[in-house]
Amino acid sequence: MADFFENLKGNLESLGKTISEKAEVVSKKTEEAVEIQKIKSQIRVMERSNERDFQAIGKSIYEHFQKGKAVDSEFVELCEAIEERDSSIEACKRQVAEIKGLDVCPNCKEHVEPSAVYCSKCGTKLEQESYDEVEFEDEDTKETSEASEETAEETKETAGATAEEE
Repeated sequence: MADFFENLKGNLESLGKTISEKAEVVSKKTEEAVEIQKIKSQIRVMERSNERDFQAIGKSIYEHFQKGKAVDSEFVELCEAIEERDSSIEACKRQVAEIKGLDVCPNCKEHVEPSAVYCSKCGTKLEQESYDEVEFEDEDTKETSEASEETAEETKETAGATAEEE
């Protein structure tokens, strides 16, 4: 029986040693993995910065093209393709607006409710039929509509004054 316990003691010591060694290996691998992730994160940050810079270069070239400034001939074709796609995008947005029963802001091209006096995105005053031209069923409806238009105009003026103060 003493041999059994002696043998068990030796096996447990060996097991403890193996667990300690494996824990060290796991710890070292974890440290390596963390270090690798830090380096990969740095790489991603630098790659994103490069992408932003590439976009800025492209945008700058396109803005030069739009202003009629000289642009290398290899970029002219790309800029013209962008303009064509922009026109197609605007046409598609108008189609979506028609299907939804909405209007499109002439300034920012966002969808607006047909009854909107101002664009909710850019604040541009939207063209509408004059209230005098619209037939109202009763005088109360006409007065409410005129008051709404006056309130909208006052809100726009107040917003403009506030923006100028800032």
